[in-house]
Parts: sequence; C-alpha cells; structure tokens
Amino acid sequence: MARPLRILFLCLFIVGLPVLGGCKADEDPAPDDGGVIVPPGDDGDDEQPPPDDDDEEPPPPDDDDGNEEPPPADADGDGVLDANDNCPAVFNPGQQDQDGDDIGDACDDDVDGDGVDNAIDNCPAIPNPGQANLDGDDAGDACDEDIDGDGVGNAIDNCVRVANPGQENADGDEFGDACDDNTDSDGDGVDDAADNCPAIPNPNQEDLDDDGTGDACDDDVDGDNVPNAEDNCPLIPNPNQEDNDDDGVGNVCDPTPDPEPEPEPDLDGDGVPDVEDNCPAAPNEGQEDQDDDGIGDACDLDIDGDDVLNVLDNCPLVANTDQADLDGDDLGDACDDDVDGDDVPNDMDNCPLVANADQADADEDGIGDACDEDSGGDEGEGEGDTGDGGDGGDEGGGEDDPGDGGEPGPTGLAKIASNATCPAPVDLPGLALRALGGQVLANVFGQCDYCGLRNPEAVADAQPLNAARLDAPFGERAGVSLSLHNDAMLPPGHVGFLLADPHDRLRSGEPHGVEISLLRNGLEIERARHFDPALQVHVTDDGRKLLLLRAERSWNGVGIRLNAGVKPLTHLELYAACIEDAPR
Repeated sequence: MARPLRILFLCLFIVGLPVLGGCKADEDPAPDDGGVIVPPGDDGDDEQPPPDDDDEEPPPPDDDDGNEEPPPADADGDGVLDANDNCPAVFNPGQQDQDGDDIGDACDDDVDGDGVDNAIDNCPAIPNPGQANLDGDDAGDACDEDIDGDGVGNAIDNCVRVANPGQENADGDEFGDACDDNTDSDGDGVDDAADNCPAIPNPNQEDLDDDGTGDACDDDVDGDNVPNAEDNCPLIPNPNQEDNDDDGVGNVCDPTPDPEPEPEPDLDGDGVPDVEDNCPAAPNEGQEDQDDDGIGDACDLDIDGDDVLNVLDNCPLVANTDQADLDGDDLGDACDDDVDGDDVPNDMDNCPLVANADQADADEDGIGDACDEDSGGDEGEGEGDTGDGGDGGDEGGGEDDPGDGGEPGPTGLAKIASNATCPAPVDLPGLALRALGGQVLANVFGQCDYCGLRNPEAVADAQPLNAARLDAPFGERAGVSLSLHNDAMLPPGHVGFLLADPHDRLRSGEPHGVEISLLRNGLEIERARHFDPALQVHVTDDGRKLLLLRAERSWNGVGIRLNAGVKPLTHLELYAACIEDAPR
C-alpha cells in the first residue's frame, strides 16, 4: 500500500489542495491472463488497512515558491508519460493494445474490440462478437481447443465441428464419416452419395434391372418381382418361373429345359434304336447292308442280294445269281480264288479259267498253253486249243469269229480293235462318243478274298451287250482294276466307261470307291474319284451309265479301278471304253 500513499501525497503537494478525487491511486496492473482486467476494488484481495502515517514522509516544500517547472507527468510510473500513455493511470510499460483502439489492454473494458465486455466475453482476448459456442462450455469456439466437445482436440479431430469421439473414417481420407460430404462407407471408390450400394463394395455399380439399387445389394436383381432367393433364374427376368423339367433351373436360363426323353427301345442293345435298326434283334452297330435292301447283313437271309439264300449261295457275300462254279468245289467262281481248281491262285494262274496245274507256256507270252490261242507263237498257224476256228479256221483266218478258245484271265492281255458303240448321254445330247479299242490289262490287287474279274476283254469287243465284270466287296487296300491302252496319242476331251450299276450306287451320293485314271505310255497323269467335280455320271437312253472324265491333256490309256472296303458299291459291269469323237 506504500505506492498508492506516495501518489496521494504527491498529488496533494502539486495541487496544494487536499482533494483525493483529483488523482487516482496507481493500481497494480492486471496479471497477464489473456487480457482479462479485474476492475478496481474487485481484485479478490482482502480489504487493506488504511495507510500508516509513519510509513513515508512527504517531500519538503519547494523553497523557490513554485517558480521551477514541474517534471513531465507519469501518473502510473510505468515509464510512459501520461501524454503518450494509453493507460495513464494503469501501469503498462508495454502499451499493449490488441484491438488498436488507443486504450491499452490494461485498462480496456473490451480488450479484443469485439463489442463484448471482457467480464462477459467467452473469448475476451479473441474477437468473437457472435460469441459462438458449439459445445456450450465456458470457452467460445474462437478460443476453444475442443470446439465440438467430443474430447478430441481440434488439432487432431477429423470432424472439428461435429462431435465424433470414435473418429470413424470409412474411406480413410482427412474427414471423419460424421462430417465427410464425400463419404465412401464401403470403400469401393464410389462416394456414398453416388453409390447404388453404399454399404456393400461394388466398384462397377452393376444394376441389371436399372432400378437404382446395385445388384450387390438388390434382393431382386433381375427385377421380375421374384426375390433372388426364390428366383429359379435370378439373372434373367421370368416372373412366371416356368421349369419344364423341374430341375430348379427356369426354362429361360436352362440349356436343357425339357425333360430327358424316355430312351427308345433297343432290343439287341447295339446302340441303334429298334425303329432305326435294320436288324433290331441282331446286334449290328455298323448297320452294314451290302445289298442295300433295308435288311442288315447280320439278319439278311440273302446278304449279297442275288436272290440266292445265304445257306444255298456258293458266294454269299458276292452277288452271283448264276452260281457258276467252274471247278465244282461248291465255292462260286465270283468268290473262288482258284476258279479252275488247279491249285494255282487266280492272280498267279496263267490260265485262271482253265485248269493247268503245270502252268505250261510254250511261247512264254504269259498265257498258259491250256488257254493260249497261239501257244506255238505263230498267230494263225498254232496248234493250241483255239476251238474249231469257225468259218475261217484259226484266229488268223476269220475276221468275225475268233474261235471258242479259252478266255483271257483277269491278269491277261488282249489287243482288240473295238467296234462297240457308245450312246450319247441324255443330259448331253450333242456329245458324240465312240468306243476305244486297244490293249486290255486287268488286275486284282491287295488282299481281297472275294475280288474278281470276268471277261475283261469284253470291254473292247464288238458285242455291245458283252460286259466285263469287276467285283470288289471287301478287303483292305485292295480291289480290281482294268485299263485299256492305245498306240496313238489321243487329244483332250471326254473319256470314260459305259457301264451298268445294278443298285444305282453311283448316283446315291455315297462314297462308291470308283476311280478313273488317264495314262500316258502306262504312267498315270490324271485321276478322279467319287465326289470329284471332274468325274460326272450321266445316264443313257437304255438306262446304262456313262462315267466320264474331262481330259485336259493328251493321253493314250484310260483305266478304271473299283476299290474294296465297306461301301455300297461292290461290283460293276463294263461294256466299253468311250472317248469323245470330236473333242470340243
């Protein structure tokens, strides 16, 4: 209390009047507590006793009787003259003035200048005229370290103005879920505001029924008003839920919606239903039917279709209505590999149709003496068995009757000048054809038990109805062939064979195993087979067929080959080799 007393006495001395109201006692400056000034007399201290008169003596009076200038006034003694002091009566050497209103903070009733007195200002040192206080505590938002009152300081709170003590943040950005305008609750990269399944991750936002609810959270994905859990086609609308086969999968999404049909009866168990089986009571998975009569070979009483029952047929697999059996061994010539019974196989026998076990061949021409019309080598004078010679004697003497000597075998050679005729095909009436003469070569090749050739020379004789027969029913890489060779080179044009096909196999559209080849000096230069566009089947007026190939190069030989194997065509009858008379 000494300082206030000194100030009081100084005032009395200067003014010369005992007026206490003319000077204010200098008060202790308010503590630096954020600018809050405690009003005088309300500093919370106990009332002090009156000053002790003995504490301090007033200075002696000036002997100069007031003629000397008084020192500059600094009423509060803070080192700042009153004229410049923004709180002349309150000690404030630093002259702080937060709101710049020229009233120092030490004596300013509104330190922050926000229009709210310090005594009621919830942020007395920070301007906040609105006194906003989000959490309703004693500190305004402007100076509150936890504005939302959630126990998390503003500096680390991910929602400063929204209470969220758990600090949830689904998308991991800087804003908590409570205040995140772009919240992605399921973390699928799509903000909740745009996410059609905000609680279930679905980054592609599939929505099959376009109802605004993503498939991932839609309980009726296809929008057919049947919940997924009950829908037998949950991804395809089917409100009627049809399910023909009662398998739990609706028709619209079932690859096999209809019930499995009852298996058709198959009496013989060969995998072919009885209604389609050509032998329903005899197993025959391959459905072989050699004669194509609709009855499978496994149950056909006449497999080869020659009108001779199998049990009586001396060639049950090769059609031979005449049942010819030259050697009387009960094996028909059509399937006998030793037709003449001389124990020499046909393909090695130089007289396959005349028994000659010794295979004598005096002139070594490849034709045994037993069937050689010129066994002595002198045509016209030989003593071989050539028949009675007809009207002209031997072969050299008669022009029309070559005698009744032995026929050339399937592997024999004969050179004949043909006088046969070749009719024009019905579909090519302008095509003129003539028969081709020449040297005939016939052959059985491969392992073919029932392959055979009969009367090969008939393909070039003068009798229009004589035919060579080729048989090739079964065998692997086997068959029969016949070729005709001419001395002269022939120009390009149509060439082929006039033939009969008893079962019309050539036009059935099935593989028939027939090939035609063009030869030049014995070498094959061109070949065509079934389905080859170059090989065409034509019909003549009398019902026979012309199998023609269009030759593009000159040639001097033509051959036909019937391959053995599983196929509908097993034999052919050849009447003549035909060529275009005036090639176009």
